[in-house]
Amino acid sequence: MEIEFIARQQEGPFVTSFTFSRPQGLQFDAGDYVELAINFPGAVTGERSGDKRWMSIASSPSEDTLLFATKFSPTPSAYKQAFLSLNPGDKAFISPAIGNFNLPRRTDAILLIAAGIGITPFRSMLKDVTDNQLEHDIQLMYTARESEHIFREIITESPAIAHMHTSNDGYLTIEKIMESVPDWADRTIYLSGPQPMIEQFYSEFLARGISRGQLRLDYFPGYTSL
Repeated sequence: MEIEFIARQQEGPFVTSFTFSRPQGLQFDAGDYVELAINFPGAVTGERSGDKRWMSIASSPSEDTLLFATKFSPTPSAYKQAFLSLNPGDKAFISPAIGNFNLPRRTDAILLIAAGIGITPFRSMLKDVTDNQLEHDIQLMYTARESEHIFREIITESPAIAHMHTSNDGYLTIEKIMESVPDWADRTIYLSGPQPMIEQFYSEFLARGISRGQLRLDYFPGYTSL
């Protein structure tokens, strides 16, 4: 499906969000992701080929545009350089939305744990909760470098109770999670962020008696730290 670039916004020193048009036929649930292809020199792009990356959708299903966010290193890849060089009206291609990192339809007790760019799918979920006045019992813990806490307006507007852990290195431990959310063991736990951190949390929760069925993972490969 073809989409059109609309605008970018600097969300933090190294994080930028990108707004695209939303194809009329695109349906997705909050927390889903798509494969996104961007034209740039040396790449063979198109609806079925080219340099592509999986990208979590940060916008809610109730919004009429698509929002993506990504973090940029001082030496970004060719793909991310292409992201930065987009001009309004430029075209890109996305696959149909897929994923199983979604909130349950029933009212449920949930703990969202976001590390760094891992807040992206939670932005979609929290906006969806707000727009549809859903009654989930949501607790959010969000850790990132102090200057890189993004999507603050969605967090503060959401009926979710936000626990914001802020530090210069974004350091978060399972002990701090347990202290901030005393009933953590009774909640479905969603983990989203850099792959090594999410795998560590996953193992630590299992070691403390949480079942695999109680854990939901959405890690970002290629990110080794906040």
